[in-house]
Amino acid sequence: MSFVKIVANVSGGARDGALLSTAFAAAAPFKAHVQALFVHPSPTDEMPYFPEGMTAQLLQEMADKMNAESKIDAANARSAWTAAAADFGATITARPEKRDAVTTSFSEVQGRLGQELAEASKYADLVVFSPILGYGEAELSDVLEKLLAKTERPIVLPARTPITQFGRKVAIAWDGSFSASHALNMAMPYLARAEGIDLLCIQRTPLDPDMLKELRDDLGLRGLTFTAHLIDPGKRPIGDALLEAAADCKADLLIMGGYGHSRVREALFGGVTQHVISHPRLPVFMVH
Repeated sequence: MSFVKIVANVSGGARDGALLSTAFAAAAPFKAHVQALFVHPSPTDEMPYFPEGMTAQLLQEMADKMNAESKIDAANARSAWTAAAADFGATITARPEKRDAVTTSFSEVQGRLGQELAEASKYADLVVFSPILGYGEAELSDVLEKLLAKTERPIVLPARTPITQFGRKVAIAWDGSFSASHALNMAMPYLARAEGIDLLCIQRTPLDPDMLKELRDDLGLRGLTFTAHLIDPGKRPIGDALLEAAADCKADLLIMGGYGHSRVREALFGGVTQHVISHPRLPVFMVH
């Protein structure tokens, strides 16, 4: 099993450097194709509510301004993509194409980000999603949550800054849930190539070392071994303890299930998923 096509949603902003470096690094082990996708917002969708009496001319002027700004963003995104491809050594192609090296193409569509990215993911193995840089980005977080639930595709969230290494040292967030198990299975192409695997089991006391026996047996059948870390977070948020443990292991990729509980229960348990995606210290491979 491998990943042959990766979609990355470029925006023309400062996030594109980290996004594209992560997409190319994720593609490297499989010589996959990276499709950089820019979504032009539709003025009719993005334009806020206007009071009665707003003239058609003024509405058109505002729509024209939005379209002009979107064209500038698209040009910036294309420039960042071209530079990232050159830095990585990826071959630029007009359409998705399989070669004996990483290839990449650039696409532009108009619509809503979530809908267009979900449509593109139908024909991709992996989505690299724009970094979420804090709790204040509710709209972007909402798009991510819907993508996780709707597409059933693995999604990689980049760290804040560009990377040069991906998947060499992998950490797995493990709580025994179906969501965590699904993420682990979907990430198997990376795990099979990893030089080291650390299993991070964040538990409230008491810690139970026996809970890992079946997982060790299962991965052993696949020729994989891991170093287990049973971690009591104490009074810290579980998300904090998880990210700190991954950093201590010098991991360059964290694998975890996303929104394994309902959003209400997720909030009651400290919002582990939300904390991790809002504090991107390293790339996170996530599956619902």
